[in-house]
Amino acid sequence: MKIRRTILLAMALMLIGLALGCKSRGPFVGRYMADIEQPTRKQILLELKANGEGSWTINSQEVSFRWEVKKGQIWLHTKGGGVIIGTPVGDKLFLDLSGDIEPGGKRLEFKRLPEGSL
Repeated sequence: MKIRRTILLAMALMLIGLALGCKSRGPFVGRYMADIEQPTRKQILLELKANGEGSWTINSQEVSFRWEVKKGQIWLHTKGGGVIIGTPVGDKLFLDLSGDIEPGGKRLEFKRLPEGSL
């Protein structure tokens, strides 16, 4: 009887943790756009989905990743094992990229798109 109660308690705690984890993503779910102008003008579309999946699209090439919220920041986990950390400010999301991704390093400013756009 005690083992059964322990298992039920563990399952309840996992469900609560899962619910809280999903809830913390809610305010950030959506589509964001950044414009870059070097050497030519390009737009980057960033999509954050409620299930923790996301995509980064530039010049019709799409890269998928998973994402989570940690300490008020958005962590994008790449398939190669890297992490890109974003800082949300109002309807904007600032991503700091290292020199490995963007030579010389770059801070990209993504603006949240209204629902249904694009």
